[in-house]
Amino acid sequence: SPLDAGIIARNAYPGSICEMALKVFASCYGAAAGTLALFVQPFGGLYLTGGVTRRLGDWLLDEGSLLGAYFDKGRLSPLLDKVPLMVVKADNLAERGAHLRTVQLLHQE
Repeated sequence: SPLDAGIIARNAYPGSICEMALKVFASCYGAAAGTLALFVQPFGGLYLTGGVTRRLGDWLLDEGSLLGAYFDKGRLSPLLDKVPLMVVKADNLAERGAHLRTVQLLHQE
């Protein structure tokens, strides 16, 4: 369907407009992740999740736009060296989170 964003990823051949669109997306995603990391300073790591991240995770890390934008924070960039950036590939995080919280609540009693 024309509303399926996966069509862009499937047609992201080198030099194509789809590849350029993915690079713009990766840059925006990386910049937002870097800004969030500076704001909350999660020195244990910043975890990127979600369907798009799961499907494009390897490409996002290998291509360079995401990491380039993530670390492009001027004089604050060295602070991001202390924040590991991780891509979560699991597709059932909501269920895992609900399970973990349930177990925590049960052990509180």
